[in-house]
Amino acid sequence: RQPAIPLPAETLGEPGNPPQLVQVRPHVGTVVLEDRSASPKVRREIRVDQHKKLTRIVQARSDGEEPAPKPKSEDFRVFTRAHQVSDESRSGAGELHDRVTIDVSWAVPNFAKVENSPYRTVPNDRGTFWSFFPTKYSTTLSGALNAAWKTNEDRQNLLDSSQLNWELLRVAATLIVDSLPDLAVAEDPAAYLPLLPGRSKESPNWACKYLTDQVWQRAATQPSLPDQNGVLRVPAELRVHREKLSDEALALWRSYDSRPVNWVHHSVEGPGSRRGKMNHILEASAHPGQESIKEWLEALVEDGTVEASAAAIRVLAYLLEHDLDGSRSATDVAEARQARIVLTENGGFVAAEKGSLFRRTSEDGLLDDMICVDSRLAADEQLAHAFDVLGIPEADAEGRFLGVIDRGFHGYTDESWMRFWELLRAAGGASQVRALKTRLTEVFSPGRCLQVKKNESRSSDRADPPRT
Repeated sequence: RQPAIPLPAETLGEPGNPPQLVQVRPHVGTVVLEDRSASPKVRREIRVDQHKKLTRIVQARSDGEEPAPKPKSEDFRVFTRAHQVSDESRSGAGELHDRVTIDVSWAVPNFAKVENSPYRTVPNDRGTFWSFFPTKYSTTLSGALNAAWKTNEDRQNLLDSSQLNWELLRVAATLIVDSLPDLAVAEDPAAYLPLLPGRSKESPNWACKYLTDQVWQRAATQPSLPDQNGVLRVPAELRVHREKLSDEALALWRSYDSRPVNWVHHSVEGPGSRRGKMNHILEASAHPGQESIKEWLEALVEDGTVEASAAAIRVLAYLLEHDLDGSRSATDVAEARQARIVLTENGGFVAAEKGSLFRRTSEDGLLDDMICVDSRLAADEQLAHAFDVLGIPEADAEGRFLGVIDRGFHGYTDESWMRFWELLRAAGGASQVRALKTRLTEVFSPGRCLQVKKNESRSSDRADPPRT
């Protein structure tokens, strides 16, 4: 049994401190509050249940009305650490000097599911320092932070003159950061970020400011940000995508199963100032910051496969059509197009520059100087629209014909010459004569010949190149 707590009668019908009281007192099972000054009597019962890793608080209120309101429940996560107080802090702790061990607890509301959204949310309220009862000291950290703080006589303010308080704040910061892996849910790994404190300069009091600095300092060197698999890692081990990319573009990027995992999880773009909280951690860790779109796209093809190239091509095409569509994005578009993500016939990766890449639609065995995408990519009908967006057209007959001439005729067989003349006819026949003469003059050395085929379909004769 606990001593009676004097409370205004009107608080019996309101949510607030009484339910939070049982979060930080694990030995409390049920709290019953009654207002016997009213008629009929008002009764409020608060029950605490342990449900797996959650502390569930169930509130039932009755004031004589029929039917009685249904009980309401709230779920909290409570993390506790027993701290052995240093001799130096105990010597100046006053009435707390006999306490060798002090429990520090952090109670935070559980995540709520949002309909038709992949994200989990938490209340965006400021937290409070507790000394078994709420103090007047608020904090930008969410939830209730409870410990046997050294306070003034009315137990409302934490004393900055107490060495014990400074020590407990450091313990609290360690507890908070160590608790993050348990708060990273698989469905939304970065959902915990809004629970963390804000900027140090936004702190409402000295205790919050010191706690905030300590949290960011520890988060900078401990696993505190989720990778692509949702596993928390040290910030220095992670790469960060550029901000303000659409959910759809991010989803396309991560749809490739073999993507690199050392990129921060895209759930950091969820609601509740997640990106801002992540930036606080990055700043504290001296992280180089976000990568460029070019680097983000090229990371997707690190495994060198045709599947990776196809995935990156889809992402780039989407960016050009949506995220980077508009005159203000011209610089970003130019940068994105520099990403070497298109797998070519020779096995290398090149940038998707307009006019420099083609899709080969037929194989005639003739060598040309055209750079064509890998045949498996060219044959993928699902990539046709993406290729159109990127400006990678099919290799037409004229372009191929000029490319063949540029490569020369070394090693040509009778079959090669037959295909050459077939390609000439497909490219326009007589309309290509001038181009043919010009190119032959440039590529042929004296004594070299161009092989032609007579109309009678007899064996091939040789024709001298045009003279200048």
